[in-house]
Amino acid sequence: ILYTTEFIICNADCSFDLNNITYDFSELKKMGVQSVDDSDPKSDFTYTFAICGNLTDTCQVNPDPGTGALQQFDSGSIADADDDTCVEWLSTWDTSTANVELTNVSDPDGIVQHGISVYWADGDGQGNLCGIVQHQKKYYQTTWTFICDKSTKFKAQYAQVNALNSCQYEVVMDTWFACAGYDPPSNGGSTSSGFSLGYVAIICFFAAIILGLVIYYVILGATSKNWGKESLTPPFNLCKYFWVYTCVGCKVSFEWAKTKMNKGEGGGTDAIDDDQLIDTDE
Repeated sequence: ILYTTEFIICNADCSFDLNNITYDFSELKKMGVQSVDDSDPKSDFTYTFAICGNLTDTCQVNPDPGTGALQQFDSGSIADADDDTCVEWLSTWDTSTANVELTNVSDPDGIVQHGISVYWADGDGQGNLCGIVQHQKKYYQTTWTFICDKSTKFKAQYAQVNALNSCQYEVVMDTWFACAGYDPPSNGGSTSSGFSLGYVAIICFFAAIILGLVIYYVILGATSKNWGKESLTPPFNLCKYFWVYTCVGCKVSFEWAKTKMNKGEGGGTDAIDDDQLIDTDE
């Protein structure tokens, strides 16, 4: 999928107060343009959206081109499957007129997830013209559902059309900013209380080297009955040569990898060096 570079026109504020709790999505606003697939795996629709702001790239739909906060693309509407065509712009974002409410969403396993929904009343947050019902124009609108997930800053789940209202869309996403009273890592909080596996591996590696030198020294002293400074020389030499062999091994591995890459790019033994090129400038 090919997306053009876009920026977001942001409102001054991106926080909402609900039941004396403030939900601040300012960090999500800073992420810029996002994309998500349709909830139907067989659908050709994908969506580009912005949180707490509107896109700047215009969706060229007739008779009312526009930008909006959510745009729908259809990869099946054109011959080139590597590109998408923007077919609708589905909502605009204005924090000052938004409505917020608590919401519960059931995942595919039937587990209820808690969060908040941001939506607009008729006349606000409207997108492109959806249709005319009883001589009244109906416009696309979007509900933005933020699900509490303390393990992730942001992850877009899906976008979908309302089964009972074809003019109403919903974008569902996971974020720890939707968790009431939660202090995320970006605000100084922490979701981890221990070492990562990388730190454990590094500590074990150097601990093994030190332990090996100690065991070597003990065995050498026990066999030679010499616990003086002379018995420390072999372990020190071993330590010195360990780093020498490591550097040599890294250099040999680098040269081997570079040779393999050159062969993979067609630069094998038959490749032409710069010295073999003929200068044709007069």
